[in-house]
Amino acid sequence: MTDDGFLSLMSDDGSTKDDVKLPEGDVGDKIKKLFVEETKDTSKQNIPFLPNKEIPLTLSKDVIVLTAMGEEAAIDAKEAPK
Repeated sequence: MTDDGFLSLMSDDGSTKDDVKLPEGDVGDKIKKLFVEETKDTSKQNIPFLPNKEIPLTLSKDVIVLTAMGEEAAIDAKEAPK
């Protein structure tokens, strides 16, 4: 997540996407809980960080982005299957 309220996402092929806005309401709260809460005590963790922000690069979370009529919106987030 960037300071301006956009998500920094990585696709399965490794490309990044930085133009999906963090949604308001329950979905935004869920995304924050899954990603931001995890970073509270990272001093003992060996987790690589995204270069510009505080959220660790974690492969165990998924954000579902819906694309329609040229618009994109994050509609859900969940733990990725192991």
